[in-house]
Amino acid sequence: MPRSGRRKHRVHSQCRAHVARPGGLTRLRALRALRALRSLGSLGSLGTPVRPESTRRAHLGTRLTQLTAEHRAGARRAGARRLGTVERLAGTRRAGRAATASPAPFSSGIKALGAVAGMVTVVLIIAGSVLTPGSAATSGLKGRWLPIHPRHGKTVTATATVTVTARPTTPTATVTTTRSVPGPTQTVTVTVSPSTNPSTSPTAGPTSGTTAGPTEGPTSTTTSTPITTGSPELGVYMSGNGAGLDSYTSGWAAQPNVGSFYLNWNSKVPALMKTYAGQGREIQAELSTKIVAGSWVTWSDIAKGTYDDHIISVIKSLDALNTSVRLALDVEPDTNYTNGQGGVAPGQTPAQYVAAANHVADLIHANSTHVQSMVWLAGFQSPAIEASFLPAHSKLDNIGWDPYKTGSHAASETPTQLFAKFITTVLVPYGYADIPRHITETGIQTDAASGGTTFSTQTQIDFYQDMPAAMMADGIQSVVWFRANSGAHDYIPTDSSVDKAFASMTGNVLD
Repeated sequence: MPRSGRRKHRVHSQCRAHVARPGGLTRLRALRALRALRSLGSLGSLGTPVRPESTRRAHLGTRLTQLTAEHRAGARRAGARRLGTVERLAGTRRAGRAATASPAPFSSGIKALGAVAGMVTVVLIIAGSVLTPGSAATSGLKGRWLPIHPRHGKTVTATATVTVTARPTTPTATVTTTRSVPGPTQTVTVTVSPSTNPSTSPTAGPTSGTTAGPTEGPTSTTTSTPITTGSPELGVYMSGNGAGLDSYTSGWAAQPNVGSFYLNWNSKVPALMKTYAGQGREIQAELSTKIVAGSWVTWSDIAKGTYDDHIISVIKSLDALNTSVRLALDVEPDTNYTNGQGGVAPGQTPAQYVAAANHVADLIHANSTHVQSMVWLAGFQSPAIEASFLPAHSKLDNIGWDPYKTGSHAASETPTQLFAKFITTVLVPYGYADIPRHITETGIQTDAASGGTTFSTQTQIDFYQDMPAAMMADGIQSVVWFRANSGAHDYIPTDSSVDKAFASMTGNVLD
């Protein structure tokens, strides 16, 4: 077949196929197809001879009229089919509506749900929740913000129950904290908006390790207070294991709630300690390795278990007080091991102390319910020396140190700054920042400083009045004022207004 014939045949077939489709061609397509055929010189079947121009025009007009008529007929048939389908569907829906009740409008249901959602009161009962120190519930202090950590080896359980009640009241969140450690259980209620989330500051769990160098620990700073509950603890120590303390504080609006005691190796539980325990005060105590002047037990022998029976007897006597007791092996071993003052046996090492303290901690945890382990440091040695006296993290329940504001300190230094130095240079770098912190002794020098600062009465007053802010900022659980003469300096005020300032501060926090 000639090439021109093949082309005519292809175009002619395409035209017929378009025309044969349901609904026909649009007028525009028909015109385009006819023009294409016209240019080829034929509208007939394959092999039809070319007709004269007049004949082609007449045939073109006839074919165009035919295509238009077919298109209109196809459109009418398609419209009729669609109309029948719609009528059948309409009949089915009418029958269905006749058999069932008419539903409420969907929009009204949405509006009802919105009204209920706007009146939801969420009550959260969460065990072990955390309130930040800056929250409304803690801004007034009153003992609601101090860090309490679980004792190693004890189980701390937490349960959470969420109750949703729809009623038109202001949403409130009630947080109940319960911990399986000695101390009170407290419920704190604060009002928050529904979008407010309780602030948490998760704390890193205890990790065992040596004290030879820095260990992996939390990245908390001096302003972190990992877990908050219970009451702040404020105490006063007076010479003679608190002799005359009750008379001194008799006129205070609130009595101190922690007692401090120093026990020699063979000491019995003092009567005053039993009295304070009966009043609900917590106790911090030292078990000294000093027997009498010039006689000691050694840290190495303690670590070997040589004195287990005696130590266990002391632990059980303290546990029988039924109050929280923090027990430390020797006070300020970080200075006493080299100062030659006879507080501990001479010639001992930090490693020997750590081994002994670890063993005592094991005995405490195995033989008591209310007694906790504690290390009691001076805190002013180099960070490396201080860290070398820290027992294993996994065995240590509390850390205490004794920062004093002596004449070598600036008058403008605040308790927050004074307490923070040990935290930032020792506890944080060496991985102990998550263990409860205690200021086991503190005070501001009241005698004339030799070559240093002599602090005015107002500076002394400010020091004690700023104590609650320091406890908050540095995450301190307890502070004990060493109101005595240390042998090197006097910390007994010469102006009674300083005593009144401490009493007033204690009343504001504890009352």
